[in-house]
Amino acid sequence: MTRCGADYFSKPSQRCCRSRFPVQHEIINALKVEIVGKDEIIDLLGISFAACENLFLLGPPGIAKSVIVQSLARRVHGRRFDYLLTRFTEPGDLFGPFDTCHLCEGN
Repeated sequence: MTRCGADYFSKPSQRCCRSRFPVQHEIINALKVEIVGKDEIIDLLGISFAACENLFLLGPPGIAKSVIVQSLARRVHGRRFDYLLTRFTEPGDLFGPFDTCHLCEGN
C-alpha cells in the first residue's frame, strides 16, 4: 500500500499532510487570495500536499515560485527545501554522493 493509504493513517507516529491538516481547502483558498493570478500553481501545490508528494517547480525567475511555497510552509508550520539549479548542478549537490555499486546490489 502507498505511504498515504489507509494503513499509513492508522499509524499515528507517522506524518501525512492530510491527517495533520484537514482544512487544506481553506489554506489553498487563502493562498489564492494572497497571491493573485497563480491559481494553477497553487492548485498543483495543493494536490501534491494532499497526496503527500513533492512538487518540482521549474520556471523563469520572478514568477512567485518561492513566494508561494514559503507562504504555504508558513501557514502549515512546515519545512521547505529550495535550491537554485543551474546548468552546472549535479545530482550529488541535491542528494549527496551516489554509489552505483550499492544500487546494483539492490541497496
